Amino acid sequence: MGRTSKRVDTAGGAGLSTDNPFAALSTEGLPAASKPLPPQEPVAPKPPKKAPWHGARLEIRRLKAGKGGKVVTEISGFPAVARRPLEDWSRELKQRLGVGGRVAEGVFEIQGDQRDVVMAYFKEAGFRPVFAGG
Repeated sequence: MGRTSKRVDTAGGAGLSTDNPFAALSTEGLPAASKPLPPQEPVAPKPPKKAPWHGARLEIRRLKAGKGGKVVTEISGFPAVARRPLEDWSRELKQRLGVGGRVAEGVFEIQGDQRDVVMAYFKEAGFRPVFAGG
């Protein structure tokens, strides 16, 4: 047993209804179309408000000692006002890189040698990251 099609023929065949429900409407009693507004001068956007941590120096270093032979990227030097959004930054950065990591006592560790990506990410956020260590 096959299914029967309940589609409406739109090619102008016998199944197409030609009754237009809007045919009886008129524009009588409606206000006239308004004139288009003159073009306005573009307004310069306001400069973004600087975050309280703007320009804070972050130290990015690559560590291997004490990590079971694994390499981690450590970011430290977050000012106290930036500690609360640190979890948000770490979550976003870990998702972007597809790696794990942790935040403990204002120090953020990411698995692997990710120094270049971390540098670019925190420059965008308004920090002043520097490579530290040897």
